[in-house]
Amino acid sequence: MQDKVSRIAVDGLRSSDPTVLSVMIQDIINKPIDQLSQRTLCDLIALSETEGLPRSLERELSRFRDKMAREYNDIPVGTNLSEHLGRLAELPAEQIPASWREAVLARIHAADIDERSRGLLAELAGRFERVPPEAITVASAPTVHVQRGRGPERPRSGTSLSRNTATPARGSRSRSGGSRPARTPAPARDPQRAQWVREDVLNRLSGYGSKGLKQAILVAGAKHRSPWKDLGDEEIVSALRALLREDRVRFSAGRWSIRGRGW
Repeated sequence: MQDKVSRIAVDGLRSSDPTVLSVMIQDIINKPIDQLSQRTLCDLIALSETEGLPRSLERELSRFRDKMAREYNDIPVGTNLSEHLGRLAELPAEQIPASWREAVLARIHAADIDERSRGLLAELAGRFERVPPEAITVASAPTVHVQRGRGPERPRSGTSLSRNTATPARGSRSRSGGSRPARTPAPARDPQRAQWVREDVLNRLSGYGSKGLKQAILVAGAKHRSPWKDLGDEEIVSALRALLREDRVRFSAGRWSIRGRGW
């Protein structure tokens, strides 16, 4: 989603689990400050202050926070700064995290600050005194339960299976006269979904070269971008394995990478 002046806004950052969050921030973490909406900017900085994140994600968000602070201090005084502060003032005060409050208010003492910006900073300082920042609790990644199928029961000692009780072979006719079709995996049942997954993962991997992406991040990203809410992990992994058989991708140490152009 984007606001009226095309600044990037991403929903759900504060409520996403670390795996999904790693995917969501990849396209925005290196954007300049003026290309991000104030809400998205503050959500990312608030997450950078949160405990319980994986170390790699913590480092990325910390670098982002430092980068945003430098870029904020480089905003020229006058119209540019006052417009930036005006957009920040439109946010509910609780959404503005502690470290960003401190960074923003530090410019109130600058000798060259214009009167409009100074007034907006004073207004923000008053709101910050009255309203504390909202705390974030890192969401847990959903647990995937794998249910193993039950194998055929072994006959009890002294008994045997007769021909009449044998399980009919796959594809044979049942007692009612109908045929029993073989079970078809989900991707094969819907070629459109399988093709979408192939194109999505190839497009994603094309930007990461030989480094590639961890399977968990690649799968979570495809599910997040998918036009189908019920796209399952097994469909994505099945498409990846098909690409592996076609020698279009590599899989090593839990990471998928593209082979050549992959297309």
